[in-house]
Amino acid sequence: MDGRKVIGVPGTFVQIPRGTPHAFRNNTTAPARMLIQCAPAGFEKFMAEFATELPSADSPPLPPSPAEIEKLLRVAPDYGIVVLSHDH
Repeated sequence: MDGRKVIGVPGTFVQIPRGTPHAFRNNTTAPARMLIQCAPAGFEKFMAEFATELPSADSPPLPPSPAEIEKLLRVAPDYGIVVLSHDH
């Protein structure tokens, strides 16, 4: 978002216009929850195609394997998603 960094606290709302390069991450050791809404619909199909469901909501996050990263990069263009490097 124009090089800006938004530090979200509970209740933070961020609207990112379509086509805007963006990323998110949890920079703490505490668990975090996000609600993501996308319009138009379709992003959920992208997630369903490559994501791995955790055994339960209490399961710790797992780092992605090289195979999972490769699959994400392979599937993303089918949904109009461009994955940028850390340099962007």
